[in-house]
Amino acid sequence: PLGQLRLDPRNPRLTEAEQAHVSDQSDLLRLIDGQYDPLTIAESIAEHGYFPSEPMIVLGEDGGEFTVLEGNRRLCALKGLADPELSATFKNPERWRELHGSSEIPAEIPVIRAKSRVGVAPLIGYRHISGIEPWKPLQKARFIADLVDNGEKLSFDDVYEQVGEPRNTVAALYRNRAMLQQARAWGLDTAPAEGAFGVF
Repeated sequence: PLGQLRLDPRNPRLTEAEQAHVSDQSDLLRLIDGQYDPLTIAESIAEHGYFPSEPMIVLGEDGGEFTVLEGNRRLCALKGLADPELSATFKNPERWRELHGSSEIPAEIPVIRAKSRVGVAPLIGYRHISGIEPWKPLQKARFIADLVDNGEKLSFDDVYEQVGEPRNTVAALYRNRAMLQQARAWGLDTAPAEGAFGVF
């Protein structure tokens, strides 16, 4: 059920500054709406229906809530269409209001449940790092850093096998992001560097 699906607060699209200012799911939904255009997806769902052919990938246990690892923009679109009060707080409330009358949200959303973040890393990595919907370099670096630094504790060799980028690119993205974090910790304004972030 849609009510059991939650946006991922560790979504690599979100900057550390954005993550720090998010306190709940409503904040995350408004942030995704403001930065990543789920309205386009909502318009497609309203016009053509929800296509179950590309299930969201989730982490969670039966009977509880599920964190959406892949499909956060789709989830935001569905939640905006399903909840007029929520979408009234979005960037373009008039357009969302127009869509409410013409959209049918399925009672249940098809998902694939992953056993762990690292278990789904190859799919997300190939899709957003070396594949069809590439993230920006800083978003790629955050995804890589999450695999190296957090619960998974993968080596650069493991990560490069997971995401399909050369090992030296994986290492460079990790290193450059670490330098940004250090500069931010020293009180420097890293916004210009984040905007121009890359591997060179």
